Amino acid sequence: MNITILALGSQGDVQPYVSLGQGLLRAGHQVRVATHAAFEPMVRSRGLGFALVRTNPRDLLGTRAGHRWLHGRANALSFARGFARVAGPAMREIMSDCFAACADADLIAVSLPGVLIGLHLAEKTGAQLVRAFCCPAATHVTVEGAVRATAGFGGQFSLASDLVLRQALWLFMRKATNEAREAVLGLPPVSLKNPFRRMDLDRVPLLYAFSSAVFPPDPHWGDWVHVAGYWFLDSGPDWRPPAELERFIEAGDPPVYVGFGSMNTPDPRQTTALIVDALSQANVRGVLQTGWGGLHGGDLPSRFLAIEGVPHEWLFPRMAAVVHHGGAGTLGYALRAGVPSVIVPFTLDQPFWGRRVQSLGVGPAPVPRRDLTVDRLASAVHQAVTDPGMRSRAKALGRQICEEDGVASAIDWLEHRLSGSERREPALAGVRV
Repeated sequence: MNITILALGSQGDVQPYVSLGQGLLRAGHQVRVATHAAFEPMVRSRGLGFALVRTNPRDLLGTRAGHRWLHGRANALSFARGFARVAGPAMREIMSDCFAACADADLIAVSLPGVLIGLHLAEKTGAQLVRAFCCPAATHVTVEGAVRATAGFGGQFSLASDLVLRQALWLFMRKATNEAREAVLGLPPVSLKNPFRRMDLDRVPLLYAFSSAVFPPDPHWGDWVHVAGYWFLDSGPDWRPPAELERFIEAGDPPVYVGFGSMNTPDPRQTTALIVDALSQANVRGVLQTGWGGLHGGDLPSRFLAIEGVPHEWLFPRMAAVVHHGGAGTLGYALRAGVPSVIVPFTLDQPFWGRRVQSLGVGPAPVPRRDLTVDRLASAVHQAVTDPGMRSRAKALGRQICEEDGVASAIDWLEHRLSGSERREPALAGVRV
């Protein structure tokens, strides 16, 4: 098959799909990844085709609207409205780039940020649509499954607010989406009331890229849903860590990692000072990853080291604990490393994963970014590095995840699902659901 993967977002949003693409390539398929310019070397170095999506998510999040959305107090309506303000103006350009990438595709696999793009491209091209998500939040229409999947999503979501969220996302994105359908795809506006529900009713295949040991599949989910396991993309054998980082790690007790990935903060210097004070109060050393503007790397005390890009699979097993935003990709590496996680959630699915880590006993209660203080972070870090039960559970879960092959599981399921009578086409136009 000719397969196009739409992978939109930050590095953590893209890496799992490059790993999936590699597996599909090894299985004999032709694979193209449509993503942003910054990730072209990563895609091409793995032998995959690359298609450019010009819109830069870092630029979108750096706007005033993006900052308000990222740091606001979330509820279903405000989340959807903020998302539309950030993504709506770029919809036509994104649709155009993704359409060019999918013109010859037999199958279109979409990450969660690209689902409203892929749905319409599948209608236009006749390709099979497959949803491939890294988090279970806000995707299912089944009552019992939705209750479990959305508990804690964005803060206080329940089944009712999950349904509101899905409806609101479409309500606020419908105008921009229908304009892009007409201008780019030459398709009429859709009369769908809720495309997310339509995809569920059509049983559009849904792959989940996380371990069932972290979030088990709900018995009410249909056979069109598969929890495959994590899709890790490890660095090549030629990668070597910076000598300064190796020396720092070896110079004392294992340090604590702190990094917030693509999440930015209003004042990186102030946030960095808070973290330094908190880790000092907890009496631990720290490795701080600067990321997209969440932390500042200059003028740190000797017990701290600032780094830029270091592969998580190398770094995390050498840490005493990992403090991060709770993005699904970062969390997967932290769990596989077998060390406790301290989640500082900003938005999206991060509060959900923070509570999931706590319920598994592999990390303390999450500390939301808007409530972050020196004392709260110091207390959470101290618990993570000193609680023997927590550390033991984290190691056991890490061993279990290491034994899984999420990419192979995804491909086996997908090839079976799309063979013969298992294949289903989504219906769009004229359906009011």
